[in-house]
Amino acid sequence: MRDRSRPLADWDRPELYHRVANSFALAASLLRIERDRNPAAADVLDRAAAQLGAFALLHRHLIEDQEETVALGPFVDALGGHLEMACLAPRGIALDVCHGGGESDARTCQVLGLVATEIVFNAAKYAFGPDGGAIRLDLVRDEAARLRLTVADNGRGFDLVTDGPLNGSSILSRLVDTGALILEVESSDRGTQLVATLACAP
Repeated sequence: MRDRSRPLADWDRPELYHRVANSFALAASLLRIERDRNPAAADVLDRAAAQLGAFALLHRHLIEDQEETVALGPFVDALGGHLEMACLAPRGIALDVCHGGGESDARTCQVLGLVATEIVFNAAKYAFGPDGGAIRLDLVRDEAARLRLTVADNGRGFDLVTDGPLNGSSILSRLVDTGALILEVESSDRGTQLVATLACAP
């Protein structure tokens, strides 16, 4: 019998975490099945699977830390490993991850995971030819203590006028439109650099 002197949440939390983790795994499995059934939708489903994986990583770090904040170093390292496996290594693209450590709240890390996944996925799809290339992901805090993510590749670049600075990304567009993200883009035939500043509270 449960000890009623302790809050129900204390007893149910491990089971809740387990169920949520199982839900992430089930959703990822369903996306893989649909990808095999619908080759024409492979790009959309791969992107969705990568975003889901980023959320699963954040969830895992929140569980392990048992805190409302997330250690940025381990989270960004794990996110980089996830992106390498999900969309870079199969294309022959190397990823270098740098960060200054520290911690941040879960909401900011959620946006960070979305932004990093979207930018890296776009670079993997559009920036390189069959010989692959390299991407560098660098996370620091700016003078206002906001997280600033720089993603630079050595790919072929794109036309900021014809393709637009967000390269067709609806997720990045929504984050910029809502003020959650400040984005600076430079691109040439030597590669592309995106500097994304998260406007969330540090």
